[in-house]
Amino acid sequence: MKTAYLSSLLILLPGLVLASGRPSFKPKIEVEHRFLNSTGLQNEGGEFAFGADKLELSNALASLSYERWRLNWKDLDQLPFGDGQNAPVEHMHSVRLGARYMHKWSDNVRWLNSVGLGMTYEKQTHDSMSLSLFTMWIQQLEAGWAVSYGVAMSYHPVRSRFLPVAGFSYRMHAPLGWSGLLGYPRSYIGYGFTPQWQLSAGLVNNAIMAKLADDSRISADGYGEINAWQADVALKYQPAKHWSVATSLRFSPLYEFTVFDADGGKQDVYEVQSTWGAALAISYQF
Repeated sequence: MKTAYLSSLLILLPGLVLASGRPSFKPKIEVEHRFLNSTGLQNEGGEFAFGADKLELSNALASLSYERWRLNWKDLDQLPFGDGQNAPVEHMHSVRLGARYMHKWSDNVRWLNSVGLGMTYEKQTHDSMSLSLFTMWIQQLEAGWAVSYGVAMSYHPVRSRFLPVAGFSYRMHAPLGWSGLLGYPRSYIGYGFTPQWQLSAGLVNNAIMAKLADDSRISADGYGEINAWQADVALKYQPAKHWSVATSLRFSPLYEFTVFDADGGKQDVYEVQSTWGAALAISYQF
């Protein structure tokens, strides 16, 4: 929960951090749909489920994405927030812009820098901007191993943070054989059966701080934060050189929803029951 904005930054890094191949400067477009099965709050009534759609355009230097969540609620009169008749939140929006630069110090050492701007909001965008900065050194070791170390900084109207970061990888994103990453916000282990088929399993932390509407039934002009640890099993298929399709099953054993007032003061923390979901993504590399 304390790393809501840093995770937005670190999501920019897969494909570059500790990657074995050279990044592409040609644009890549990706469309993703995912859903979370209906679940409820611990020791409370009411249920919710959501679906999300995301469009992202990126290359080795920059990325731009837009994501929209649709929330469905049941038993509104049993929820600990809202008016008991109308959905507390129906839609959320997220816009992310990132830039990054990789410098090759030597054959074995690279230096990665990244900056990210983002807004996640229900209706109004004021006081929703987050800023993230990141710098990391990546040292290639023997036999496909690599280690990374650096620092990350973030600003958000609710809180700002400064954190050391580190990671350890083996043949990350290699299309054949074993590969893996131990780090934050994601760790995984994968195996490529052929250049077209790869299977992986991992654990990721998803944290989102959203600006609630001025007339929000949860907290007027306040904020809502979702923090979830999620395990997943993913299968990727690349039928042609430029196309790839990935599908995954996901399980969230730890899930929290925190409400803040308009001044950023914490009001309530709700534990969400464990639940599962799935995702499908299609990408095209120009």
